[in-house]
Amino acid sequence: MRKASPYLVFTANYFLVPTTVGQDFPNSNTPLNEHILHPLPHTYLSESHLPLNFTWGNVNGNSYLTRMRNQHVPQYCGSCWAHAALSSLADRVKIARSYIGLRERCKIGSNNGLQPEEKEETNDVPILGQLGPPPGPDLDLSVQFLLNCGVAPDPNVPHASLSCHGGNSLRAYEYIHSTLIFIPDETCVGYLACSSESDEGFCPKIRHLTTCDAWNVCRTCDGFSNPRTDENSVFYDGAEGAGKDGSEARDEYGCKAIPAGFPNVTILEYGSIEPNNIHAIKAEIYARGPIKASV
Repeated sequence: MRKASPYLVFTANYFLVPTTVGQDFPNSNTPLNEHILHPLPHTYLSESHLPLNFTWGNVNGNSYLTRMRNQHVPQYCGSCWAHAALSSLADRVKIARSYIGLRERCKIGSNNGLQPEEKEETNDVPILGQLGPPPGPDLDLSVQFLLNCGVAPDPNVPHASLSCHGGNSLRAYEYIHSTLIFIPDETCVGYLACSSESDEGFCPKIRHLTTCDAWNVCRTCDGFSNPRTDENSVFYDGAEGAGKDGSEARDEYGCKAIPAGFPNVTILEYGSIEPNNIHAIKAEIYARGPIKASV
């Protein structure tokens, strides 16, 4: 397991277009809480500042996008909302890690475009700067952690779940920011395509792997092992603490939780862009990175 570096505990901004498809629930009529601290790019970038063609997959010959993912293996799970949310989040982390030096800053002008910076002001905002090659390796984020520690479906609260039976990316960002605080690296907990309430496929047989206990946040296994049956073993029963001889708590296969120091990402801001505001969508992508969108 790689040690955490300061830049891996990262803050950034994430935006989506709130429409619905499949297991991606729509936003409710009452907007979810947004947490926006800085001016949005469309307020300081006019259409003339945007290129005719642009993709983060090829900027000066470099791709700043993370890998494609498949929610349908090892079995189907309605977690498209989680894959989309964490993929765009990982892309923005990769972009931010690739900047060389400080990003250029500007202030918001009265014509809703860029103005030369004359003096330091509180409403200045960062814009595109010089990008170097991606520093790598990519930081993939754990979808399974979000499922393990998400929200099970509740018939009394429609479209509030964050599970294999549906979710909403904006709600996921809000939940990460206010409740979970961080998302660990994929190497902490691999994708199982099950959440705590899943009864499909093999999910009932691995309930112990879909709780939000410490070893389902980030774990490691020291080596090959047969299931342990001695009285000193601590099994996947939600128990925390050490074995009777003072050793670390482990599951029946010798795996243990990593309590701290693992790579993770945090969210500073989150919000949404109203549907059909094409300029706002383009400006957000160009200035700060990919967004989560539904069609």
